[in-house]
Order: sequence, then C-alpha cells, then structure tokens
Amino acid sequence: MAVSAVPASPTRSQTSAKNNLGAYSRCLLIGDVIAITAAIALAHIIRFSPSDNPALAFAGELADSLPVTYIPLSVLGALIWLGLMKSAHVYSTFSIGAGTQEYQQSIRVALEYFGGLAILSYLRKAGFSRAYFLIVLPLGVALLLLNHWGWRQWLVAQRAKGRFTTSALLVGGTDTVAAVAN
Repeated sequence: MAVSAVPASPTRSQTSAKNNLGAYSRCLLIGDVIAITAAIALAHIIRFSPSDNPALAFAGELADSLPVTYIPLSVLGALIWLGLMKSAHVYSTFSIGAGTQEYQQSIRVALEYFGGLAILSYLRKAGFSRAYFLIVLPLGVALLLLNHWGWRQWLVAQRAKGRFTTSALLVGGTDTVAAVAN
C-alpha cells in the first residue's frame, strides 16, 4: 500500500474564512471604540454639567505644576482601555465567535484597568471622582458585552447560512461527531 503526503496549505474557503474573521474582529473593535467612547461621554455628562471642565485634585508637588482636567484624561483612558483589550487578545480570531472567552476577557480587562486606576489614584493622592468611575465602569462593561453579544448573534446567523465556517475532519463515534458538528 502506498501513501503519499500532500503539503498542508489552506484551501480557498479556509483563507476566506480567516479573512472574514479578521473583518469580524475589526467590527468588534470599532463597536468597542464606540461603546467605550459612549460610556465615557455619558459618565462625563451625568457627573459634570456641560459648562464644567473639572480639574483633578492632586496632592503634593504635582498639584502646583499640572492642572489636569477630565476630558484629556478620559480620552487617554479610553485609548489605554482599548489598548489593554487588544493586548489581552480580545480581538484574536482564535478567541472570538465561540464560547465565553471574549466576554470573560472584556470583563477581566475592565476590572484590572479600573483596579489599577484606583490603586494609582490612591498612591498619587489624586482626587478622581468616584462617582465618575462608578458610572464609567459598569456602563462601559455593559456596552462592551452588548456589542460583543450583538456581533455574536450576527455571526451565528451568518454561520447558519454557511458563511464564516471552515472545513473540519471529525473523527469519533456517530453521536460524538454529530454533537460536535452541530
């Protein structure tokens, strides 16, 4: 019996599926940018009046040299939050579209980020508005989860139509294969 080896190379449909998941990942990122921006903007509007541009209260030498307001810090905070989401592989094509990992990662990143901010605020004796953060954190997490859930529903509908799928060879008993395939 002769056996020949064929080099493994992705088929056209597998390459297309990877490209589609990359596009799906970008849609998640854009939705997360909108979610985090909305959470920060709403927290700013709810906590401060539109005419306010509140400055943070710092203790020590930083207070005299650096008047800092919430708007630039909020923009910086949003960029850091998104960067942490990206570095935690929330948008990785290996973790999106199945299971709960992307939801868990989004929540974990938010909690670690805001925990770090709380510690930093305490150590620097910065007078961050606790009410502001108590609005941003739950609202931001809720909007992120809603964004991911909405895109997941769209992805499930696309997969039901045969899109965003890859071929797989399933080996096992009939019942097991049928369960995995569905």
